[in-house]
Amino acid sequence: MGEEIEARLAWLEKELEMLTACVRDLRAELARTKGTAADKEKTEERQQVLGEGYANLARLYQEGYHICPMHFGTLRRGEECLVCTMLLRR
Repeated sequence: MGEEIEARLAWLEKELEMLTACVRDLRAELARTKGTAADKEKTEERQQVLGEGYANLARLYQEGYHICPMHFGTLRRGEECLVCTMLLRR
């Protein structure tokens, strides 16, 4: 009877070790997944902000204002500005 109990305990210890290893691996995978999701969200937010900024600059240029650093905010008087158009194409 004592040998049977020892055999069961040994089996349970091995099972516990395997389960502990599985839990550790799953936690590591979860941490990687959360990190990847957070990075993806930050990238999407950054792209959205850049997209909004670009749209605002394009709108200002269409309204007749310079968006280039040298003349930013001044009226273009209907003429095209090479520097402004190059900024919009980037």
